Amino acid sequence: MKRVLVALPDQHVHSGVHERVRILAPHLKALGYETIALFPGKKNAVLLRKWPCPVTFYFGLYRPRKACWHNLKWILGLPFSVLSCWRAIRQLDADIIHTNGLLNIAPAIAARLARRKVIWHLIGDHYPKWTVKAVMPLVKRLSHKMVFVAERMLNYYSAKGSNKAVSILEPVCMYQEEGNQAALRNKLMEMTAGGRPPSSWSGDMERQTWIGAIGNLVPAKDWISFVEAAERLCYRYSHLRFVIMGGRSATQHAYAETVLKRVEKSDYRERFWLTGHVPHAGRFAGVLDVFMLASVCEGTPIAIVEAMLAGVPVVATDAGGVADMLSERRGLCCPAANPEALAKAVERVLAEREAHIDAREVAAWVEKHQPEKIAAEFCRLYQSLGRC
Repeated sequence: MKRVLVALPDQHVHSGVHERVRILAPHLKALGYETIALFPGKKNAVLLRKWPCPVTFYFGLYRPRKACWHNLKWILGLPFSVLSCWRAIRQLDADIIHTNGLLNIAPAIAARLARRKVIWHLIGDHYPKWTVKAVMPLVKRLSHKMVFVAERMLNYYSAKGSNKAVSILEPVCMYQEEGNQAALRNKLMEMTAGGRPPSSWSGDMERQTWIGAIGNLVPAKDWISFVEAAERLCYRYSHLRFVIMGGRSATQHAYAETVLKRVEKSDYRERFWLTGHVPHAGRFAGVLDVFMLASVCEGTPIAIVEAMLAGVPVVATDAGGVADMLSERRGLCCPAANPEALAKAVERVLAEREAHIDAREVAAWVEKHQPEKIAAEFCRLYQSLGRC
C-alpha cells in the first residue's frame, strides 16, 4: 500500500478541496493508495474523530489572510513549517506529497528535501495576478505534476503547454435525499441551524419557486450580488423565494454579518431564507427550482454538479472554471458582479428551460464526476510519477 500525504491549506474552513479528499480516500485505498490528510496548526480532536482517513498536523499558520502581521508571521515561520513537514513525511514514510493551493508551499519544499514526488493541485482564481506570477515559477520547479480542475485554469496559472499539467475534474457524492420536492423542503426546514423560513413561506409551497445556492458566507461567493439580483426578480415576480444554504466561515464573520444586514434591510426580506450550516447540503439541492450562483472567484464548484444531479437548472457567473462547466448548454453563464445580468439569465431559464438547458448534456457531465472515475484518474496519475 502506497501512502499519499495530502497537504490541505486550512483546518477551519471546509471547502471543495476538503470534500474531494473525504470523498476519494476510500476509493483510492481500494486501489492501493492510502490517503493521509496533513493540516497546518495544532492537533484538532474533531478532525481526528470525523475524517474518513488518517490525519496528522505540522507546525504552520493557516493560509495567509489580509492582515499584514499574519502574513509576516507566515513568511517568517516558513522554515519551521518546512522542517515540521519534513519530519511528518519521514515519520509516516509517505511516498507522494499532494499539496493543495498556490500558497501551500511548505509541504512541497519539505517533500523535495525528503526526495519524494510532489503533486501540486491548483484550484481557484482568487489570487491576485502578481501573486500567481511570483509563485508559479516555484510551483513549476518543485512539482512533478500540476493538477488543474478545469482547462480554463491552465491560462490563469500560466501553465498552458506545460508537460507537467493535467486536468482532473472534482468528484461529487452522488447521494441525494429521497422524496418529492415538497417533502425535501419540509425536511430541510426541520433540520436547519438558522431556523425555519419566514412565516410567509408557510402557504402553498408547490406554487412557490425557490431559487438559491449552496456555499459558506464568504466574499468569493458575492452574496451581495446574489441579494441584489434576487431583489430585481422579487420586484417582477411575487411567487419567487430565495434560499442561501450555507453557514458562517470561521475566518469571515464580518462578511457574514454584512450579508445578514443587507438581507435584513431589503424591502423583500420576507422572501429570503438563510438556513445556516446544513450538513452535506448538496443532498438537498432538489428543494430548488433554479440554482443561482453569483461568485466572483471560483474553482469548479461541486454545488453546481450537485444541482445538476438533482435535475435543477443552473445559472452562474463566469468565475474560475464555471464557464467550462456550463458550456454545451449545461446551464447559463453571465458576467460576475452584475446583478442585472444574473437576474435576466434566471428569467430566461424560468421562461424557457428546455431552450437553454440540454438534459442529456447535463447527465453526461454529471457522470464524469463519479468518485470511482476520478479516483481511477488519480491512481493513474500517481502511477505515472514513477516515470518522472
